[in-house]
Amino acid sequence: LCWGVFRHCIKQSLNELIMGLGAGKSRYARPMVWLPTLMLALPATGGLAESHAYTAFSQSALEAENARLRAKVDELNGMLRFARGLAETPLEGLDEEEEGGEKPDLAREESLARGEEHGIEEEEEEEFTDVDVGCSFMLLGALFFAMVLFYLVNWPDDDIKRYSWSIINTTTSIFTAVLIFTGVDEAFTQFVITPALGAFPTGQNQAIRVACGFAIFLFWYIIMRAAIAYNCNVETMLLPCFRRRNLPLEQEMWTVAEGTRGDFGTVVDAHKIEHLGLSKSIACIDNFEVFVARKSINKEARTRRAKCWGMLFAHMAGFAMISAGGDLQHSVPFRDSPLMSYVSVALNALFIVIVFRIGSCLRPTNKGGNADAKDAIEFYDEEISEAQDDIFALAISFLLIQAVKFSLTGRLPDKLGTEPTENFAWTSYTTLYSVSLAFCFITGIGAFMLRGRVGAMFVGTCSMAFAWSFLFASRWLFTSIKILQETNISPKTIEGRVLLSLSLSAFAFSAIILLDKIEDSQVDDQFMHKVLKQVITGLSILVGFTWEHSFDGGVEAISSLCENPLLLKLAGTVVIAVVVIPAWRKHILMKHVQLLQDHRNRKAALRNDEAASASSEEGGSSHSDDCLLWT
Repeated sequence: LCWGVFRHCIKQSLNELIMGLGAGKSRYARPMVWLPTLMLALPATGGLAESHAYTAFSQSALEAENARLRAKVDELNGMLRFARGLAETPLEGLDEEEEGGEKPDLAREESLARGEEHGIEEEEEEEFTDVDVGCSFMLLGALFFAMVLFYLVNWPDDDIKRYSWSIINTTTSIFTAVLIFTGVDEAFTQFVITPALGAFPTGQNQAIRVACGFAIFLFWYIIMRAAIAYNCNVETMLLPCFRRRNLPLEQEMWTVAEGTRGDFGTVVDAHKIEHLGLSKSIACIDNFEVFVARKSINKEARTRRAKCWGMLFAHMAGFAMISAGGDLQHSVPFRDSPLMSYVSVALNALFIVIVFRIGSCLRPTNKGGNADAKDAIEFYDEEISEAQDDIFALAISFLLIQAVKFSLTGRLPDKLGTEPTENFAWTSYTTLYSVSLAFCFITGIGAFMLRGRVGAMFVGTCSMAFAWSFLFASRWLFTSIKILQETNISPKTIEGRVLLSLSLSAFAFSAIILLDKIEDSQVDDQFMHKVLKQVITGLSILVGFTWEHSFDGGVEAISSLCENPLLLKLAGTVVIAVVVIPAWRKHILMKHVQLLQDHRNRKAALRNDEAASASSEEGGSSHSDDCLLWT
């Protein structure tokens, strides 16, 4: 009986020791706790076996029991080695935590339990948070996207290269214009309009709010015309006697023509040129032969400045018109039905046309008959026409798609194009995709049939309407995908916007490459050339719009970190104006203008070659007729 009680106590002590180590309790990790138990158990079992040989416990049974205990001790030692540094941790602090009644670490208990079950030593896996996973995707995605851009801007086909630079140029311009306009507009609204009219004006205050929106558009439009006039070096009624100093525009200088050199575009002294009578030659710079070319530096600088500020302020005026037209659409009675929403679009188009007609009265005239002034005025008219076409197409296309979405869903989106619901039926986005394809078809037909200024404005509006409708249809589609909803990657989040931008960019670039192959195969089909050109232009605008949406969301997310988001957004506006605009003007816009000019020169050379071939054939046939008549 005594032996049975003693053996039972030893067994319970060993079980408690094993369970304590398995649960991670620190006091059982002390050798001073479990060594006396084993030292007491082993001699006791051996001594009792020798004294009571007559019992059922034979010597072999005791050896088996000792072997089992030693195996248990070896297993405990393995568990101690598996618990990384458990015996080296400060035991007093752990004992105090246990005495204080705190719950044990469940993760460590599960890890030790797995080690007890398998009996092997394993390394704990490193755990990553959702932020780590998101940063990893962003890092690898940025690397992949940058490499794809390098492929596109260095594509062997000149057309694909030109389209790629055009997309980058459009995206940068739209993003910069939206950020600057949004920052200034929000500051004006918060500090001027809201204190005077309230956050949600009604009645007469609402009419005043709409009038303020159109006044803001007129402000940006006047700034645009003044900036173009100043950089084109012409005098207008807006800027009398205020122009840049006269520079010799037609004076050509030798410049470095190797794009891989750091001094690309810099002026080279004429005495270093080997052959001065050509347009391209070789110069010896630092005992090294370098390709050079004759260029009109002042004229190129004027073109770059005028296109930069004209495009930037034109996009800002376009988004100001979108804001003013959105205020009109959300006012009574235009917000009551889709039909009245279309009426508001027509009224906005009429207002823009009237403003353009009034602005044409401010066109400068060449009173002195100077050749440089005539060239400057022609260039001014060209830039003003392009800027006005961009304003009309950008504003009217967006407002038109707003009315179309109102017709499909029965709910008018807000001024930014965001719908109040996130549940869209498949019929909604398929219908909107059909609308985008219809606008694409109309764009191609209009490019071939319409001529003049009205035709250009109509084609540009349909092209941008195709881009807006395709973008919003894709947003509806991505919002309706259940996998994206469950993983919280809908277009409402920054991850969803980036995913949408990458998907649409891949689709657009693939379509542009395919359409360019079709265009190259149709050499003599002028109709196909014009249609495909406008479709490719619409796809380029689509990529610019979708990335602008992602960049704008990123700026809003960063601004939310500050107690005053408007202050941080204004600071970002200043950074954009100081850093992005000069880089865009000197590198991206310059490359886009250069590729566009090279394309026009190739087309002009091709037309001259065809005309020369035709004249030579006519001359050859007339000569043969003369010879026949003489014979």
